Amino acid sequence: MKDHPFYFLSQSFSYPEQKMRTADSKTLGLLAADMGMDSIPAALMEEIPLQDLQAEYVRLFINAVNGAVAHPNASIYIHDAGILRQQGYDDALAYYARAEMEPLITDEDPDHIVHELAFVGLLLEKNREELLDEFLNKHLMTWYPSFLRKLLDAKPHPFYSVLGQVTDLCLKHISKEVVHEQETFS
Repeated sequence: MKDHPFYFLSQSFSYPEQKMRTADSKTLGLLAADMGMDSIPAALMEEIPLQDLQAEYVRLFINAVNGAVAHPNASIYIHDAGILRQQGYDDALAYYARAEMEPLITDEDPDHIVHELAFVGLLLEKNREELLDEFLNKHLMTWYPSFLRKLLDAKPHPFYSVLGQVTDLCLKHISKEVVHEQETFS
């Protein structure tokens, strides 16, 4: 895995396949502290049983009594479509194509938060500030706040609560940083 925090955030939003290591929770706690979060739950410093994390992931992002509580796909939120593989899906693919990239084939659609956060990391690595600025402001940040509200309203396990909030802080931080760089060098 690459060192950029967006890769860590991306991986953390994927279905937990391996036992969540205490180090991963602690890394999230450290990142939360670095981003200025005041209260970091003590549960992040403990090992999280795999089955607990998997059950919570399913409840939040895949299936609950009335469907996924906080669906992690752009197409659900953009234009309030409420269904998968709509404009958010097409938009994500168009951004990836402009960067001459395509997401790895996984169980997740290209507009899933896992792919979109990894894409942010790749754009940062490749110094594609203009495309990053556009992707953030015209795509990712148009739907992420709605997703975050649904996630937090579901009262998730502290890991997912902090993950959502830290991701929001990182996205806002990088958005400001990219805008500042463009203003400085334009």
